[in-house]
Amino acid sequence: MEQTGSLTADSWLNAGLVALAEGGPSLLKADVLARRLGVSRGSFYWHFRDVADFQDALLGRWAELAVETPIALANAETLERPAETLANLIEQAMSAPIRLEAAVSAWAVQSTTVQRAVRKINRRRIDLLTDLLKAIGYQEPVAKARARLLCAVYLGRTHLAAKEFGAEERHELINTFAGNG
Repeated sequence: MEQTGSLTADSWLNAGLVALAEGGPSLLKADVLARRLGVSRGSFYWHFRDVADFQDALLGRWAELAVETPIALANAETLERPAETLANLIEQAMSAPIRLEAAVSAWAVQSTTVQRAVRKINRRRIDLLTDLLKAIGYQEPVAKARARLLCAVYLGRTHLAAKEFGAEERHELINTFAGNG
């Protein structure tokens, strides 16, 4: 076993995201993660007060990866090339692995805390998409409706086989939402 201070909080959070994607929230326990990482539980408690504190931090990391980083990248380009920015977001989202998103959605069924986090993230996604669609030229109600639909397509993807969103399907989505379709 490694020394308790040899892992960082980021190491634990990354391991937590992998565990969540692989097996769901039941794997988000200090002893389970410590075994997976080959360290003592003391390392976990060095960085987090308890499992709830860890899970809150894990949701924050997921939010950062799922939305905040893409939003920051999109905001840097939005006003100059909104259609291209939207196309890039669609391509990234629809080609990204879906296991983590599916696991977070399943976890939200079990936890009101996770439900609130997921709702907040989905509102951010819809707001970003609405802004992009408005910058392309759609009026507010149409932009918001298209944004909700695109978000629903993304989230529904977690229930479909990954092969159903190959390059051709992503291209169709891009044409439908980022083009003038």
